[in-house]
Amino acid sequence: MAFLAVVPLILLRLTLHGVADPDTFWHIRAGQYLWGNWKFTSPDPWSPFSSRNWILHEWLPELGLAAAASVGGLPAVAWLTVAAGALLFLFVYLSCRSWAPILPATIASTAAVFGASASLTARPQLASFVLLAVFVGAWLRTTRDGKARWWLVPLTWFWACSHGMWFVGVMVGIATIGGMILDAPRAARPRAVRLLTVPVLGMLTAAITPAGPELLLAPLRVGETTDLVSEWSAPSLTDPNVAVTLAMVGGIALIWSRQGHRIPWTRLALLASGVGWTLLYARTVALGAIIVAPLLAEALQSMHPDERVTGTRAEHWTLVGGLGVALTVAALLVPRVASEPGMPNGLDPALSRIPPGSVVFDEYSLGGWLLWRHPQLRPVIDPRVEVYDTAYVRQHVRALAAMPGWQETLRRSGARYAVVPTDSALAAALSSQEGWTESDRSDGYSLLVKG
Repeated sequence: MAFLAVVPLILLRLTLHGVADPDTFWHIRAGQYLWGNWKFTSPDPWSPFSSRNWILHEWLPELGLAAAASVGGLPAVAWLTVAAGALLFLFVYLSCRSWAPILPATIASTAAVFGASASLTARPQLASFVLLAVFVGAWLRTTRDGKARWWLVPLTWFWACSHGMWFVGVMVGIATIGGMILDAPRAARPRAVRLLTVPVLGMLTAAITPAGPELLLAPLRVGETTDLVSEWSAPSLTDPNVAVTLAMVGGIALIWSRQGHRIPWTRLALLASGVGWTLLYARTVALGAIIVAPLLAEALQSMHPDERVTGTRAEHWTLVGGLGVALTVAALLVPRVASEPGMPNGLDPALSRIPPGSVVFDEYSLGGWLLWRHPQLRPVIDPRVEVYDTAYVRQHVRALAAMPGWQETLRRSGARYAVVPTDSALAAALSSQEGWTESDRSDGYSLLVKG
């Protein structure tokens, strides 16, 4: 139990960090926009280069991020990341604890948070990770008692208002029910089939959020440009979080192979789902780690079946106390760590002197920061790639690399200013071929001005 008490403090190493994710800044700006007008679907209000309606389908976390930034600045936003990480550990632990004693549950939960660590930044996706842990735990309990947990229906609506990965919860339900149908005797299968009402109703509620039915197609829009965004690339098997997640899968498979009985289809379906998400994209490794965690805890428990699974009051207080201490420590440390590493803050004075409404040719990762930090400017692109035509995004990528046609792309933008990496091909081309001059430099970025 002592291990359970210190794990939340250990996990601070994974969640307590500066606000460095480029997407965080535009999510804060989106929340500020919503607090002001409550428009969830509209033509993009910020960029003259967008060509598609902007659907604010992640509005609940965005409102929270904006409120936190308004009250406590970026330190408050950084603390929210720690709080979300604590909730993730809590709900994964509770899911694991339903099937295993304290030590196996703690090991599996810690491994799950580590597996998700590369994605634990101040973005709405944190809501998906926490809610996925809740859904996995709920559906696993359904495999035990056969009860429909109708509260998952409104929770699906809440999830759909929080992040675009809401459909993963629906898929977990369908996969689990499919396994239950295969596991059940023929006479009991109709009861399992009726459980499909829960994920189906949940999916229908996603169409009646404030963002409207267009929310159902939002993930497809992002999918058009996944090959251009690093987090949507295939995961590297050498990355520590990927290696830990695959080790969890390997541990489950090894233990199962030594058991002398048939593995339930429900477990096989969830394991297959977890492996699939782990190998799909770098961004979805976290989903795989969360899904397989209770399977690992259960597998570890099967090696010592006589150990007690039921919880105690002392365990509950240890868990709550450990999380409380971790959150308190984080609150004391965030003012010192919550800066904006990687963002060219040194360019602030120069950027502030640029006439309002000026177009700035920027790198993709800077667009969100510019929207938040310098809302008077008009960056040519930002991480909301779903509001831009796919051809436009690809032209921008080619222009940053100074590939053939880059001058025409720059001319069409009308930009007289550029903020790009100092060592980029475009920075060199602007200076040597077009006569642009470097006005300022900060944190690896240059502000270039047309001559």
